Amino acid sequence: FNSDLGTIYLLTRAKKIRSRKKDVEDHVRSIEDRVKIEIYDSQIFDLCREEIPDFETLFFEKVKPIAGELSKPNGQHIVDSPSDLKLIRETVQVVVHSAASVSFAEPLGEAIRKNVTGSLEMFALGRSCENLEAYCHVSTAYVNAHKLGFIKEELADFPLQKDAIYQELSLLDDDELDRRTPALMGSYPNTYTYSKAMAEWLLTKRRGTTSFVIVRPTIIAAAAFEPFPGWTDS
Repeated sequence: FNSDLGTIYLLTRAKKIRSRKKDVEDHVRSIEDRVKIEIYDSQIFDLCREEIPDFETLFFEKVKPIAGELSKPNGQHIVDSPSDLKLIRETVQVVVHSAASVSFAEPLGEAIRKNVTGSLEMFALGRSCENLEAYCHVSTAYVNAHKLGFIKEELADFPLQKDAIYQELSLLDDDELDRRTPALMGSYPNTYTYSKAMAEWLLTKRRGTTSFVIVRPTIIAAAAFEPFPGWTDS
């Protein structure tokens, strides 16, 4: 949060909170409440709250939620508000895309919508930013989970005609995708690794002259030191 940092825009969707009590109704958590409760209130910022004067004011001056949704139906933009979209296109310089479904058991259609289509939509938004300097796509080390032995830092093996495969899969209904999932995935162990590998290929093909990087974390483990050893938060 140094003074040179501009604004961090978080593409966020409202979240339905299901009540565990029969006599209490479900409610919707707004994007502002989600940032406050799920991010700012996190223990990861305990030290910041202790050592940085008026940290709450500084945090909310720098971090701004933007209403949106990656898995919208075709034709709908991932950013809800035209004014927010204009703001992003005129001001954003760096995009980090880390949203994904991390379920290994996700039906293939849902995994493609979230991990492939959502990634392509976000990349298109990034490329439309007038002052874009860098785009970072967070993938996974397990895009090569279908291979044994030494794994190089290169694109995972994937069938030829990636665009054609993606377009074909996008046209199939979920029942047909479920039926064809084993044949489509081949030696990939699950829909998560399959869809993340497909996203890497399609994004790389579309990168053009964009300064583009793929990062492949393995398992996100517990903290070593702060806010305390062993801390973790999904």
